[in-house]
Amino acid sequence: MRIYKLPVSFSGESFFLLSPKESRYLVSVLRFPEGKTFSGRDASGTPWLLTLQKVGASYGLRCTPATEDDATENAADAMPLYTGFLPAIHLFPCLLKGKKLEGVIRQACEMGVRRITPVHSAHCVASFVDDEKRNAGKIQRFEAQVREAVQQSGSRIITEVTPAIPFSDIPTAWGSSGPGLFFHQGQNDALSFGQRIALIRNHVLAGAPLAIVIGPEGGLSPEECALLEASGFHGVLLKTNILRAETAAIYAIAAAQSLLLEA
Repeated sequence: MRIYKLPVSFSGESFFLLSPKESRYLVSVLRFPEGKTFSGRDASGTPWLLTLQKVGASYGLRCTPATEDDATENAADAMPLYTGFLPAIHLFPCLLKGKKLEGVIRQACEMGVRRITPVHSAHCVASFVDDEKRNAGKIQRFEAQVREAVQQSGSRIITEVTPAIPFSDIPTAWGSSGPGLFFHQGQNDALSFGQRIALIRNHVLAGAPLAIVIGPEGGLSPEECALLEASGFHGVLLKTNILRAETAAIYAIAAAQSLLLEA
């Protein structure tokens, strides 16, 4: 663990009593001694300095507001934390079968993606169930992946995972927030990925968010591509081997970040 993600029930108090599960994690798994001071972040990404304190048979955290420098200096391991600019990427991954989507969420969170909205498209193998109780359970599992990723990577961005939406709702969900790209093997855009990024680079570096849509195992349908194009999204062909949907998502994020930050 590099940065401890405070539970969502934390609301800025100076002393926070830990649940038995959280106490066991810090004391038995990480073997933190009483009095250990380390960095943490709340649900909004705000940094805190935390000191482990025993209270009877339980444990709590003495919480002090911190700066980003404090968070870096008090990371739980010696590796330096990245404190530079990261583009505000909003990922729209189509639903994947099994636990593949959870893996995408965990890795995207490690890379500093701001928001993830799963999407049900025409060729999704995984089913979309509009059931509030079941969807709430999925969001809880996704949030567990976010927490694990934040604590492992030390990311200062607490990725937001929103409930899944139908593909047709992407234009409404995104609106005119910023540029949007979709990655699809059948897309023959005249511009390369690098050329397209070059056109939007200044816009994104100035703070505009970037939407990235990734198709499912079965790919996007022609109608879905047309919908995105009509909504201002630009199609990009990844000039590489045919990738699994979960691989394409991470490849696209990494390539976008590199092209935006290193050009």
